[in-house]
Amino acid sequence: MAKKDSKNGGVARIYTADTHSHIIFGAAYALKMESPERQLTEIVARVLQLYKIEMTTDAGLRLYYRIENLYLENGGI
Repeated sequence: MAKKDSKNGGVARIYTADTHSHIIFGAAYALKMESPERQLTEIVARVLQLYKIEMTTDAGLRLYYRIENLYLENGGI
């Protein structure tokens, strides 16, 4: 069982954050490919709402760009 304390929130918090990053990137990237005319800010806001992820759109955009950079650095198209 994972330890929880006020300092780091436990091991489960790390995996949840990582999962959120990948959900945001995958869903937003797919929507961006389907509708390139839509603004990325609008797409990320919709993804956050759809998957009920509690964070600001700005935070979601930062996660999206971080994962997109990793994706492109590792051979993504």
